[in-house]
Amino acid sequence: MAGNSNWPVGNRVKQRRLLVVDDEREIGALIKRVGEGVGYEVALAQNSDDFQQEFELAEPDAIVLDLAIPDGDGIELLRYLTEKGCEAEILLISGFDQRVLNTAFRLGTQLGLKMSGTIEKPMRVVDLRAALARIGNDGE
Repeated sequence: MAGNSNWPVGNRVKQRRLLVVDDEREIGALIKRVGEGVGYEVALAQNSDDFQQEFELAEPDAIVLDLAIPDGDGIELLRYLTEKGCEAEILLISGFDQRVLNTAFRLGTQLGLKMSGTIEKPMRVVDLRAALARIGNDGE
């Protein structure tokens, strides 16, 4: 599958890139629509392998990371992102309890990642839109 990518092609204007990893197609599609609505070019991944491939092809400016994915978990991906020197801002999402999200957020911060926030599933579109719009615009 090397060489295949979910990143849009043909658009040469520098657009902020959002990489989403969520094994639920409907949730991924929702996040993609909302991300595009606030100005992101969006690629979707449904598992850890796809996420790593997409990340390496075109390092994103922002990442929405589900903590529960079938072939691994979000904590492993946080460690992977640390090893790769990730500069993207990371928004954690999960159906897990908010305490689990908060613990993962703290771990990401301790690993030196740019943690943007957490959203518990089921999520409200207004919360997702606000979180994605805020990423990268804190100082602007």
